Amino acid sequence: MNQPHQPSRKQAVVFFFLTLVLAIGVYAWVFFLNKGTLRINGAFPFKVQVSGITKTCDASPCEITLEPRNHTIILQKEGFFPDKIITEVKRWSTVDATASFKFIPVAKELGEISFPFKSLPLRPPFLAATKLKNFPKETKDVIFSPSGSSALVVLGKEIYLYDALSGTTDKTDLLITSRPTWAGENIAILEDKASKQILQIIKNGKREVVVSFERPFKNPKILGDVGGKKILVAANETAGSSYYLVDLDQKTRKKINVQVDAKNPTWVGINLAFELGDVKTKRVILVNTETLEEFLLPAEDSQNIIEMDNGNIVFLSSSKQDSDQPPLGMSVAEAVEEATKKTFNPEKKGTSLFVVEFDFAKKTYKTLVEIPIKKGETVSRLTPYTKDGKIYFEKDGKLFEISLR
Repeated sequence: MNQPHQPSRKQAVVFFFLTLVLAIGVYAWVFFLNKGTLRINGAFPFKVQVSGITKTCDASPCEITLEPRNHTIILQKEGFFPDKIITEVKRWSTVDATASFKFIPVAKELGEISFPFKSLPLRPPFLAATKLKNFPKETKDVIFSPSGSSALVVLGKEIYLYDALSGTTDKTDLLITSRPTWAGENIAILEDKASKQILQIIKNGKREVVVSFERPFKNPKILGDVGGKKILVAANETAGSSYYLVDLDQKTRKKINVQVDAKNPTWVGINLAFELGDVKTKRVILVNTETLEEFLLPAEDSQNIIEMDNGNIVFLSSSKQDSDQPPLGMSVAEAVEEATKKTFNPEKKGTSLFVVEFDFAKKTYKTLVEIPIKKGETVSRLTPYTKDGKIYFEKDGKLFEISLR
C-alpha cells in the first residue's frame, strides 16, 4: 500500500517563503506600486478632498498618491468658492491639475447717490457728479456712450454733444424727433423723410445711411449694442411691438420672431433680453442675435442683466440659482411651465434678491451675493466695471459695490 507523500521540512520552508513573497508582492502592488500621483497647483494654502482623503496644502504644487482611476477632487480655500476637478490618475504616472479659486463677492454700501439725474453711469469716474467737468446744469436729459466719454445732452428742445474728457459742450443739428442714441461710440438716429424712416449712423460728424423702412413705424425706438455692430428697432404696432435687427456692417435688417407680448428689450453682449407675460407671470428670455436661439433665464427683469468681460452674464433673481448641471437649453415653449413656478411676483416677494452669474461655457449658475431687502425697497441699475472686477447697483438711493476679486 502506497503511503501519501509527506513534504520534507525543506519543501515546507520553501513553500512558506514563496507564499510570503507572493503576499508581500500583492500587498506592495495594492498599496504601493498600483498608484499614481496627483499634483495640484494653486494659490496656497488650500484644502483637498479626494477619495476619502483630506489634505491641507501649504505649498504648490501639492502631491497626493491615489489609485489609478477617475477621481473627483474638491478644492477649498477660505474666502473663495469651492472648485471641483474631475481627472484620471494613471498607474506610475503624475497628472497635473490647477485649482481655480473664485473669490466670494461681498456687497458693500458706499453711501447716498447724489447724481443730478439717473442716466449718469453708475461706475467710476461718475460715482460723484462733481467729477464731470463743466457739465451743463440745465440738462433735461442725457444719454452717455458705453465708454462714458461722450454724452448726448438735451437742453430745452436742442441736443448737444458733451465731451467728458475735455468738459466741452457743442451744439448738434440733431432733432429730438430723430430719436438719437448710441451704437457703440457712434450716434444712431432714425429720421422721418417723406414717407420713409431712415436709420443712420454718425461717425466723426459724418452721416451714413444704414437701412430704410418704407412703411413708417408708429413711435419707434432704437437701441444700439455696446460693440456698435447691431441696432434693434422696436416698432409699436396694434398687436404689440415688432422687432427688427439691423447689422451695421452688412447694412441689412431682419425681423426677430419673438412672442407678441415681448417687451422691455435690452442688449446683453450679443444677446437681447426680453420680458414676457404680465406682472404676475413675468419671465425673461435671452435671444442670441446670431443664431436666434431663445433661452429662458430666471431673472428678476430684463433691465438688470449685464455681461462681464469673461463672457458670463450676471443678473438679479428673486431666488438662489446654483447648479452643476446645465440649467438652460430648453426652448421657451418647453420651459414655460417650469419657469412660471419661479417667476417674479411682487405680492409674494421674499426678503432677499440675489445677484447670480451664468457661465456660458459650463452652462451653470452661481449665486454671487444675497441682497437683503425690505418691503417697498427696490434694487436696480446693475452696472459692471470690469476694469476693477466690480459690479455696482442702487438700492433706494444708496450705492453698493460688489467686488469680484
